[in-house]
Amino acid sequence: MADLSLLYREYGIEKTIKILNSALALAEIDQNISWYQLQNKLRICALESYVVADWLADNYKSVPRISNHWIRCAKLYVVNNQKSSLVEMTERLKVGNRTAFQIMLILEQKKYIKILSDFTFERIKNGTDMAGFERQIRKFSKKYRGRCEPELLERLLYVDYDTAFVLAVYGREKLGLKWRGKWKTRK
Repeated sequence: MADLSLLYREYGIEKTIKILNSALALAEIDQNISWYQLQNKLRICALESYVVADWLADNYKSVPRISNHWIRCAKLYVVNNQKSSLVEMTERLKVGNRTAFQIMLILEQKKYIKILSDFTFERIKNGTDMAGFERQIRKFSKKYRGRCEPELLERLLYVDYDTAFVLAVYGREKLGLKWRGKWKTRK
């Protein structure tokens, strides 16, 4: 389900309900409404319009929109995780249920995964090895000025915290990258 807590924190319950009602009215007029149209008509930021668009799609009021960005992120998630499922992919990518389901079907069409009966995935293509993780860490460290702390890698590589911590330690000790700010200690 779409993460409506973002809207509740930003606007409170009454304003959030008004935004969602306005979005419902717009979706009744045009079922193919995009997040960009929602952003312009409701005067909310892009992140909030993504949440509203996912909420509309999850409640069957609009058609879920899938971008190439989400497909690339889902590929990263599938390739970087040994065991993956629809529920976990929804949480890691922070998208709605129907959007994640559509992404899962696209990945199956592209022969990246095979969907099992319990909505877990079986990878068809090879997963990432340590050399692949090293390439990904180097690529993202260029963008983030040599940083490789666990929280950053967890968010960018779509892996769990323990894996991100191990990769961050590897990046700091072997690749000479740095950690900035405060970070959690390993549990």
